[in-house]
Amino acid sequence: MDLFQVMVIVLVDKLEKLGYLQRKISQEDSRYTYIVLTKKGKDFKPVFEKISNKLNDMLYKNLSKDESDILENLLQKI
Repeated sequence: MDLFQVMVIVLVDKLEKLGYLQRKISQEDSRYTYIVLTKKGKDFKPVFEKISNKLNDMLYKNLSKDESDILENLLQKI
């Protein structure tokens, strides 16, 4: 397991404990677990979007359109 996987697991665990999401095991294949937003998580969506937009603004503010596209492509490869 790599560092990214560990970070995701820790984040999911914390959000689950706080009541923002829950894990659901697939009915078709028990090897799969789905992460589903709870009502509390859905109600918090506008706050998450505001934070996400602020972070994107900070990240992209000094980049050209071409640089932004390159960054997006690189991030998708990770």
